[in-house]
Amino acid sequence: MRYIISFIALLFCTGLFAQEQNEEKTRSEHFGLKVALGIGGFQNNLEELGGELPGGATSLGVGWGFNDRSTVWISALGGTYDDSTNASEDGGFGGLEVGYQFRFRPKEMVQPYAEIALGAYAIGRDALTFSGGGLSLGVGVDFDIWKHLAIGLEFQVKGQSYTDQRLKVAGVKSEIELDPPLEGESSALMVTFILR
Repeated sequence: MRYIISFIALLFCTGLFAQEQNEEKTRSEHFGLKVALGIGGFQNNLEELGGELPGGATSLGVGWGFNDRSTVWISALGGTYDDSTNASEDGGFGGLEVGYQFRFRPKEMVQPYAEIALGAYAIGRDALTFSGGGLSLGVGVDFDIWKHLAIGLEFQVKGQSYTDQRLKVAGVKSEIELDPPLEGESSALMVTFILR
């Protein structure tokens, strides 16, 4: 855990104090409010729901750029997957994340970045839901279309630790705290549209 905190602190400090030696005008606006919409494919993996669970997902994020390199994001994501254990019932996945993004080449048309986020997640189907927290790591690249608009491609890997189980049988709801927690993972490849 202390390595994760150290990594977050290093990224944050590097982003806040990184200065370009060339003071030319940036080709895009990174300071201030940003909105991002993501659409793509998701792959969840949780043995208690049948193993690999492919599906589609969308995300909506609001961010604040502190400088050309550093942005803090709050993102909501959700999607559905095909339930391999029950052909007539699809499942769902959702989450809320707070993350930090570091941009490597903010003055260029093609801008690679890395990000890290902490999140709260839930996965399940109508009668059974697991919820808990986790960590998300991502890499991506944005292509500037205009000073205030970019399109991007992002790959994310998430590790989840589900600590609660909710079950609804014949109208009766029950909630169980899981000890030990169930470990899940997911990955996503998203096309993003960023308005800044």
